[in-house]
Amino acid sequence: PPSVKQAGFQCIEYESQPWNVPSPDDTANDVRKQFSAIIHANPTGEDIAIVPSTSFALTMAAHNLYRTGLIQKNNRILILQDEMSSEVYCWQEVCHLSGAYLD
Repeated sequence: PPSVKQAGFQCIEYESQPWNVPSPDDTANDVRKQFSAIIHANPTGEDIAIVPSTSFALTMAAHNLYRTGLIQKNNRILILQDEMSSEVYCWQEVCHLSGAYLD
């Protein structure tokens, strides 16, 4: 049925851009704008991403730094001691791919 197909497309769309949290009202955009004001960012809130988890955000950041060439062979990546394992895995993977070191 078309409704199932439409729901599938909506899920794929959400998974491809999870920072665009669907909201029945404008709550997500209001939160973006309020946080933008706190940190003196673009007042529209378009520079603020709302993501499903910290580990997801760190994974996106780590891979973007790697893909843009900002993490290279023999670089050292520093993380906090006793960090949650889910927040370390992304840096371990990037170090493996790039030849950088994790400290």
